[in-house]
This record gives sequence, structure tokens and C-alpha cells, in this order.
Amino acid sequence: MILVYDGQFQCSSGHCIQEHFRCDGERNCHDLSDELDCPPRYPGDRYCREEKFQCDNHLCVEMRDLCDGSNDCYDNSDERESLCSNYTCNTLRRFQCNNHKCIPLYQKCDGIDNCGDGSDENNMTICSHRPRPCIFNEFRCANQKCIGSNKICDHADDCGDSSDELGCHTASNCTVGGCEQTCTDLKDGGYVCHCIRGFRISPNNPKICNDIDECAEFTHNCSQLCTNLNGTHACSCREGFAAEINGVCRLEQGAITLIYSDSPEIRAFNLTSHTAKYVIKGDNIESLDYEPVSGIVYWTDSYGKTIKRSYLPGSPERANVTMGYAQNLDIESRAKPTGMAVDWAGLNLYWSETDRTGNKPRGSILVSTLDGRYHHSIIATGLEVPTSVVVDPDHGYMFWTDTGSIPKIETSWMDGSKRRILVSDAISQPTDKRYNTSSMSLCQRDTPCSHLCLIVPGGYKCVCLDNKAVKNSYPTCDAPHETPKPKPLGCGCLNGGMCTPNGTNILLCECRDGYSGELCGTPLYLPGGLVTGHCAHHTCARSSGSAIHLLQP
Repeated sequence: MILVYDGQFQCSSGHCIQEHFRCDGERNCHDLSDELDCPPRYPGDRYCREEKFQCDNHLCVEMRDLCDGSNDCYDNSDERESLCSNYTCNTLRRFQCNNHKCIPLYQKCDGIDNCGDGSDENNMTICSHRPRPCIFNEFRCANQKCIGSNKICDHADDCGDSSDELGCHTASNCTVGGCEQTCTDLKDGGYVCHCIRGFRISPNNPKICNDIDECAEFTHNCSQLCTNLNGTHACSCREGFAAEINGVCRLEQGAITLIYSDSPEIRAFNLTSHTAKYVIKGDNIESLDYEPVSGIVYWTDSYGKTIKRSYLPGSPERANVTMGYAQNLDIESRAKPTGMAVDWAGLNLYWSETDRTGNKPRGSILVSTLDGRYHHSIIATGLEVPTSVVVDPDHGYMFWTDTGSIPKIETSWMDGSKRRILVSDAISQPTDKRYNTSSMSLCQRDTPCSHLCLIVPGGYKCVCLDNKAVKNSYPTCDAPHETPKPKPLGCGCLNGGMCTPNGTNILLCECRDGYSGELCGTPLYLPGGLVTGHCAHHTCARSSGSAIHLLQP
């Protein structure tokens, strides 16, 4: 017996979803039954908006997902040969294979034939990691690029790193030039000093070679940690990881779990055992993040315009939790929450939101404690449609994306100060970013802040609520203290039982057919081995001979 509550739709598979997800153009039921027999919703008898691709089964997918080798429509109509044979990929985000298939840029040169025709793994062209030899009339730049010898010392940066211009001398020759490492005489007189691999000419002395810091310039290929050395660099792994023969760092013990959302649900995928686990159902999950010490996952609910949280199964603080149970942080607004980031060092919650009630969308980035207290707006101007936010507590920086009329990626200190644009050229729709590490900040150890403590480079900054000033002297705010919210409730039901509230801090297990007990851990069997009855509120019926006995847990 499956309970279907008011406002829910039961899929053909038996799963239940919110009624408003019925006929919304997206696959919310695993068997697509929520999109069957739906009427057209848009002009021209269309089932999807003009900016989306309409599948043969009336699902709607983003145009950027066409011809990417993934069956996003679930009927393969977005990968049809007649569609993809002349399709042009968005080259800012995709690589176009010779067979016209589009794959993500990160899959290019990853050692796997993602294209199916080998064009993304061509070791002689796009995947050539070793620099090609420079021929007799070419000059080797510090970045290993080859340029014509006639382009040396022509007052143009032909190399791209200025190494063809930094070591130029218009008089004398290499015999008396005094170059520290390598020297080449110029055809029309003079000479140029240059360096062996791992060095480049100093901008302050055209005869001296400086070491190139591959770690700082991100020209290394380390899996995790990079240490700069004189003329080269060394790779290493973080604690708990070991390098394989190919240099990739792998976890030595334990398991890595990927937490992800498919809009109405949050799931966890164990990358070690390759098993998936259901965590919790939501309404419309826009983004999520995780606080590792407590084992609590946070997410934005764009349908209810709020933020919620729940323990993950097997969380460090709740080892008996078997499924999630949502706690609403009551961060409600007329604006729609979009991106989210957990500051695991300062124990704060950052999120972005977009208000579309006016003629033009207005975005903002806010911060509060992890339980939703003491809201404070840290970025309130110059934002249109922020789609994601990420924090770097180790260094005190925050980053976010904006897909408004001028798409860009920006950064600031974690209190919103020192704001600047990182990227604004040649990008279309910057979306989610993530930065993960672990640290403990002054905000956790010994903070004098009365309300909010925000990490900034070199320390912390005390912040008050919006529209509340500092009281008398820094760092006390002229605002009342709010009672901390209790941690989320833990649901420990077994065998598919569902948690239902019975009071403020009590959850009861609603057992499936054939199970009873406080946590639905007791199976019910007839003498013949068959299960009978439905266990409601832990009271179950079992036949014994000709009599029926009620069993109390």
C-alpha cells in the first residue's frame, strides 16, 4: 500500500511527486508517466518554450544539450543523426568531433574516445602534450611555442609570454654577450638571450633567467598538489590519497560519495562501490551544498523560495539516519534563491537570489548563520541573474556567476568588499563552480563578534544584520539575539518506511505493507511465509490459526 497525499501525483512506477510537476516538460517520474497525455502549453501547439528543444515524447531540454552523446530526451530524439549531422556546437563549452558530435570540453584529451571516432584524442594535434621540435629557422619560446627567427626582437610579443622580446640586445654578439644560459645571434646584428625549459628571461635584466613558477601560473598537470622547484615542479597528493603510476591521486581508504540533485530529489552516489542511495525528496531543488562535520546537506527550494537542510544517511552526528527529513530555515523572500555555498570554516551560509518582480531582474548575495539567523546582504548592486556562488574560506574569497545581460564571473572578499570582475569576455552562460578544502578559522575558535563573523583574507570581520548598526563600539551590533534553531530531525525508518511528524520534535515511522515496529524493522509473516496486513502507526495484524491478534511494538 502506497499513501498518496493531497497535492501529489502518483507515477506509474508507484513513486509520488508534487502535483505541480505534472506536465511541466521535465522528467520527474523515473518512467516519464508524469508527461504522458499532456496538452500543449505554448502557442503553435508546442509543449516547450521557443528557447528549448522539444523532444518527440514532449519533454523539453536545453539547446546546449543537443547532440552531446547523452540521451537527454530519453527517446534519443535529441541525438538523431538527421539533426546532428549539420549541428554546430557552442565551442565555448563544447568540443565538436569530426562526426559532428558535441562533447564537454573537459572530455577532450582525457584518454577516452568520447567522440566515438577518436577525434577528441588525436595525439598528433589537439592532444600533443610534448612540444613539437622547432625547425632550423625557428626560435623556441619559454612557453615551448615555436616562432620564425625573423620575429625575434621585432617589438611584438609573438611568443605570447614576451620571451622573444625580453632578452634582446641590438649591439655586440653572443661571444661577448654574457647570457646566463643560452644565446642566439641575430641576422641583422645583435643577439638575444633566452633560457632552457623551466626558465624565462627576467624583465629586469635581459641576460638573467628566472625560474617559471608552474604552480602559480597553472601550467602544471598535477592531480592535486603542486610544489615549485628550480626549473621544474613536483606533484604530490593530499593526506589520505596516493598517486597511481599515471600520477592521478586516488583515495587510499574509505569511500567518496557524490551528492547530486535531479530537481525533485537529492541522491548520493558512492564512487567506490558504484551504488546510488536516495536521500530526500524536495520540490524544485536549484542548488545544494554540504557541511562535512555535521553531515548536513543544504539546498535552495526555488518553488517555495526558501532554503532547507537535512541530515544525510549515516551522517557523523546522526549515524542512525536512514533517509533525509527536511527542515525549513524560514529564509523566505519574494526573490528566488539560486546558488548556495556552505562556509564550513566560519559556519555560515551564503546564497544568491534573483528578484523578477520588476521590469528588470535584480540579483543579490546574502549570508547568514548555518541555521538561517542574522541575514545580511553583502552584494546588492550590479547583479542581474546570479546563478551560483562559491566560497574559499582558506583565503577569505568569494566567487559568483551572473548570466544577466552582461554575463560575467566576479570575486570579492567574503564580506562583499574588494569586489572585481574576473571574466567577462567570450562567455555565454557561466553556471556552477565549486571549491572544496578544509580548515578551521578564527570565527570557529575564538570570535568576539556578537552576530555574524565573516572570514576575510588575513582574519575575520564582524557584521551586523541588515539595517542594524554597531552598538557603542565594534564589534557589538545594536540588534537582539535570536535563539539558535535546533538541528534537523533524523529519520531512521527502515525497509522503505516514511517519517511523519507527531509534534515539534518527534517523528513516527509510517511502515510499508509487511513491516512493523518503531522503525519498521520487524517483518510480518503468515505461517506459509506470506506477508499480510498494513502496519499503521506500528500496530499490525497477523493471523494465528483462525484468530487475529494485534501486535504492539
